[in-house]
Order: sequence, then structure tokens, then C-alpha cells
Amino acid sequence: MSDRDQSIIDAFLRGDPQAVATISVWIAQVIRCKSWNHLFDADDIIQETLVAVLVDLRRQTYRGEGLRAFVQRVSSNKCVDIIRRHGRNPVDSGLNDCDVPDGLPTAEDNLEMRQQIRFAETVLAELNPADRQLLRWLCIEGLDRRTIARLLGISDGALRKRICDCLKRAGEVRARMEKR
Repeated sequence: MSDRDQSIIDAFLRGDPQAVATISVWIAQVIRCKSWNHLFDADDIIQETLVAVLVDLRRQTYRGEGLRAFVQRVSSNKCVDIIRRHGRNPVDSGLNDCDVPDGLPTAEDNLEMRQQIRFAETVLAELNPADRQLLRWLCIEGLDRRTIARLLGISDGALRKRICDCLKRAGEVRARMEKR
């Protein structure tokens, strides 16, 4: 065992905050790396692992294989234990498995939205480049008519006519595609 590991162990057993912080960082690395912090509260996992490491060090079950590796192995095992415990005693939220919280789209909503996006992309691909640019400025970038007219170097009336013609062509392409 290295002298550094021995000094960290001695300080940790004395309750030195620096040693506790060092070991906590090692534990947090495991939690982040394995993404267990998304499933459970990381602070709870850190506390349980700190207690387990303390107990193991006091019992002298640490074999000197490298303190960091030992702590991270204990942390990984503790995370698996928490997952198993949670699996045996799942928290009853009162929701069915298929229930979606209010305001969130369902799987069917997501599928329909993706189909509409693909359809819109296909319609846009059929339009000429000038119409695509005009629709991008209007719908995606949200530019006002005055700015678009200035970019194109045309009057507001001419822009209105161009927008009307563009939307008419897009409608024709859409109608043609819906017939397929």
C-alpha cells in the first residue's frame, strides 16, 4: 500500500474533512460515470458508500489494492445494491406504467409530430430555393416582413405578393403529395 493511501486512510478514520472530501469525489466519479445520479439522489449514494468504506476500513478488510480502486468498487457495489433494493420495493407513484404527466407529449404525439416534420421537409424539398429561403425567414427565423423586404430589396407590397405565391405553391405541392 502506498504512503499516500495510508495517510488518506488514517485521516479518513480520524474524520478529517479533506480525506472525506477526497473519497467523496472518487465516489461521485463512479456515480456520474455510470449515470446512476439520474436514477437516485447522488448524495444518498455517497453517504451510504462513505459508511460502507468506513466500516470496511475499521474491520480491516481493505487488502491494499489501491485505495481509490477499493473505494470505487465499494461505490459501484453500493449503487447496484440500491438499484436492486429499489427494484424489489418500487415506489408507488399512483400512476400506471403508461400514464404520462400532464403537459408531456405521448409516444403517439411524438410519432405524429415526426411524420409531420418529414412531410414538411418533403414539401420544402419540392419548392424552389427562393421559396425555401422565404419560408425559412418567415417560419423558422421569425423575421418580420420589413426585414425580409429589406433583405430582398423589394417593397412591402411586392413581398406580400411573393409570400402569397410561395404559400400557394407550397399548398399545391402538399395537395399533390397527399393524393399519393
